[in-house]
Amino acid sequence: MAKEKPTIINISFKKNTLDDTMLLDWLQRKFEVYGKSNYIKQVLRKEMLKEINKED
Repeated sequence: MAKEKPTIINISFKKNTLDDTMLLDWLQRKFEVYGKSNYIKQVLRKEMLKEINKED
């Protein structure tokens, strides 16, 4: 059976804005600890569950 390819979502940060620079620096520190994909999935899953629970 063929393995399904993952969906890749590209995100860009503009290094010329303070907001994007701060966010990218913060994310890179989190990625070092948790791993890039794992951290993003963890944050998105948490937000998804908050949204689902708010709709009930």
